[in-house]
Amino acid sequence: MKGVMPYLQVKNTGEAIDWYKKVFQAKEVRSRLETPDGVCMNAEIEIEGTPIMLADENPKSGSKSPERLKGTSVVLNLHLPNVDKIFQKALKEGATEIFPLDDQFYGDRAGRVKDPFGHHWILATRIREVPDDEMVAAFRAMFE
Repeated sequence: MKGVMPYLQVKNTGEAIDWYKKVFQAKEVRSRLETPDGVCMNAEIEIEGTPIMLADENPKSGSKSPERLKGTSVVLNLHLPNVDKIFQKALKEGATEIFPLDDQFYGDRAGRVKDPFGHHWILATRIREVPDDEMVAAFRAMFE
């Protein structure tokens, strides 16, 4: 493996994987490593070609889920072929809307949800390429 890979800490890895499979069509790509008492120490899925690792939280070692932290400092940005369909499916399956789905100045149709495990996702589909100078001008105009 090379590069940076998200490693999500959750309260229940099995439930999280099932949700990601149902909503994002995730594929489980490695066998789960579980202790004899059922704690998942490592699992790996793939969403839209991106590997994501997961494990049950372990507060003793500093690994805490967003639920335990009552927040998160990381937002996952997921580009999809049909954001409208997946955004609605996520909400139907228990995600909470943070920002509504809308066409954005930077060229994406995007919105933000919190999944049932506390992780935040920007769900997006690229609808047009925006030149850098146009994007910066549109951003600045929001603050005038």
